[in-house]
Amino acid sequence: MRLRRWTAGSTPTTIERCRKEGEALKQSERMKRLLLGLLGAGLFLTGCASGTTGKDPVTGSETGMKTNTETERTTEAATTPGGQVDREDIFNSYRFKNPWKTGIEVTGADGKTITLREVTINLGGNGEPIEIYQLTDIHFNAIYDEGEDEMTKLSKKWWGNAFPDNETILATYKRCMNYAAEHADRIVLTGDLVNYYSLANYKVMEDYIFRAAETVNSALAGKLLMTSGNHDCTFPNAKNDLTRYESYHKTMEDLYTKYGVDLEYTSQVIDERVMLVVLDNASWYDVRSARFTANQLAKLERDITLAREKGYVMLLFGHVPLPTKNSAGHSYYVDYDANAYTDPTSKAVYDLITNSADVVKGYFTGHNHGDEYLEIIAKTPDGKPAFIPQYVLRDMNREQEAGTGEMTRIILK
Repeated sequence: MRLRRWTAGSTPTTIERCRKEGEALKQSERMKRLLLGLLGAGLFLTGCASGTTGKDPVTGSETGMKTNTETERTTEAATTPGGQVDREDIFNSYRFKNPWKTGIEVTGADGKTITLREVTINLGGNGEPIEIYQLTDIHFNAIYDEGEDEMTKLSKKWWGNAFPDNETILATYKRCMNYAAEHADRIVLTGDLVNYYSLANYKVMEDYIFRAAETVNSALAGKLLMTSGNHDCTFPNAKNDLTRYESYHKTMEDLYTKYGVDLEYTSQVIDERVMLVVLDNASWYDVRSARFTANQLAKLERDITLAREKGYVMLLFGHVPLPTKNSAGHSYYVDYDANAYTDPTSKAVYDLITNSADVVKGYFTGHNHGDEYLEIIAKTPDGKPAFIPQYVLRDMNREQEAGTGEMTRIILK
């Protein structure tokens, strides 16, 4: 896709410093990737068949993830907090705590394969099944030939090569969306919709996400929910230029508002049985430690109360995973993103979620570019121990692998 040209000024004040820091970071990342490659080879030779672990080449953080390469349906083993609680004693233990099935392959309209993970949740009723699809970490990767500022050009150098060209990403996105449009009651995009802030990326995001019913498939009308990731308005060393970040963030907020979408918080009820809640916990990720706001806390309290009154099953969606506090699960996630929860409001949101296992039946997220089924230690309002499943979905494109599409299918029946 050849993008039209723009004219704009450049801001060189902090660019040279960022450029030098960028070169140092890239050299550091090369060494990290080499070491990770050697480690991965060692794990393979010693018979580690469960997958490879490593770092996200985009964020540079350890993913703690393993990539499932199976082509047949499998069920990941569930974890149990050793010495904490007997699984059989957990509230509705096997009714709601569902490890996903992986390696499910379907064919897109263009004849290429899409890989699904499938989660089934029993609503205990006789209604028609409800299907929710999740895509995450799309990372549209576009930049105009002219008119982008110097910081955006630097962003392209830092992150552009970690993903396929934008035409490939757009083709994968359309393949997934066309398939989901014909099957889903709702589709949720959980952040990192673009790879970095650019005028071109925002034009692509507007045309193919906010106007998807016009440009991709008319069956998407009224079905699409979305939230931001940490990449959506970022640039190199963003924490050193809060003024620029706030300006980019305001541009993103204005785009959401233009199409009637609340960037911070969206909730919808489907068929008076299921409530979806989409939370922004990443748009300020690069410049603030807090993950949630007082506004989100108030709205979530309201919706949890409503879900209890009406008997809704509530599913949460956001970009950044939550800490599990589950020592028997994946160690990387036990105290994940711990600094964020030193913020009182973020801690209050986390406590609200983990004390509401009677209605909250899953958290669907992304960010780390690798699949993982996890169980967050939780309880019901009367103090009975429980788990909340956390499903971390890998990026839609498989980064430089230019995959044919990755989604989660949630079936509620």
